[in-house]
Amino acid sequence: MRPDSSLPLVGNTSAGFPQSIPTAQPDASAAPGAVPPPRQPLPGADWFPISGWALWWSGGAARDQSQVMLTWSKHDGHGHKRPDEGSLHLWSGGIDWVTASGYWPYGDALTREAYSWRGANAPHAPNEPARSARRSVLRGFAQTHAMHFADIERTLDSGPVFRRQVLQWSVNSLLVLDVARNSPQGAETLWTTGPALRLMPSADGLTYATAPLADGRQFWLNVYSHQPGLQTRPLRASADPFGGWVVLRGEPQAAGTVQINHSSRDSIIATLIHVAKAPGEDARIHGIAPDAEAEKWSIEFEVGGVVHRVRRQGDQLSIQPTNAAETTLSMASPGRAETEALSDLQRHYAQAVRLYPPWRDLMPYRARISRYLIGLWLLIEIALQGVAAWQRSRHRSSPACKVITNVSVGLAWVGIGYYVLRIYLTV
Repeated sequence: MRPDSSLPLVGNTSAGFPQSIPTAQPDASAAPGAVPPPRQPLPGADWFPISGWALWWSGGAARDQSQVMLTWSKHDGHGHKRPDEGSLHLWSGGIDWVTASGYWPYGDALTREAYSWRGANAPHAPNEPARSARRSVLRGFAQTHAMHFADIERTLDSGPVFRRQVLQWSVNSLLVLDVARNSPQGAETLWTTGPALRLMPSADGLTYATAPLADGRQFWLNVYSHQPGLQTRPLRASADPFGGWVVLRGEPQAAGTVQINHSSRDSIIATLIHVAKAPGEDARIHGIAPDAEAEKWSIEFEVGGVVHRVRRQGDQLSIQPTNAAETTLSMASPGRAETEALSDLQRHYAQAVRLYPPWRDLMPYRARISRYLIGLWLLIEIALQGVAAWQRSRHRSSPACKVITNVSVGLAWVGIGYYVLRIYLTV
């Protein structure tokens, strides 16, 4: 929970009205179950490699506080899951700068599209099924007092690999590197901002920015690839293709979205995200080293007139601004204990599902009872024909006899239906 009581819109999270930052301490005499006010976060990073989450807090003053949330969570069988492994959320000073569609109302015409890959900003293949067979893992992570880094990889059983590396190098600035391998359809990402923001594209279509807000803050998004095949497209309240939506208080709201596509089977896309404190702090990527690959790359970008160079060589990551000292981060990876714990979690969950299945296959029961009912129907029809013939031979065919016969048959079918639905198919 953020200081304004909002939550990042991960999966089926629901967004409501942000509340003011609480100043009083929780009342110890409050009723059991009462929701305490959100905490005032301290700068730092929380890593949850088994669950599949990372939470980064930065900044000190309320206006400068930021939260970045990453997810690579993939626990098959759990409810309210969205296809969003590798997605991120950026909140700062009461605004969702990078978010997702949120808890879309069920039954709406766009529910299926909202619950697809297009409802979040994770890298994926165009038209990739929401339930594609896949697995995700945290390959590496690093942090200093002011910087955080994560390397998340998602692999499809059919072969494609999508790898996202996220570097938060300042409170409100992110560098995202998306590497796709062996994806015949190419790669796709949709970056969505909060409904209060309106994105405006540059002439070349590679930079998107918002008009400065009342307090002077401005959002910048710049995308770059050194390979041919990169395309961008702005979307707002679009149904086909789906994009440009965020659900607030249960109602879909128009929002700005940038759809990024790369047609190459193997591609590298760099995205620079920056929240400027004042107008004029533009942000753009100058270039990517031509020999870049997943664990060996170099990117040069500029923010507010200051050029930065970020390099990765294996487990070493460095960033150096112009005329400033270089900062180096050493990456770690989840240890053997975390890997074994995740394996145990999956094994025990599968065992629980076998013991207490979430649904039962009733087709054998239905097929058997259907055969019985068809046979019973034929017997009743034969019996009715016999009764009718007997009545005709005895000259006892009367409306009262017909009513009694029909009511008796109807009551018999009601009894059979009660037995089938309330007893036979429930044991």
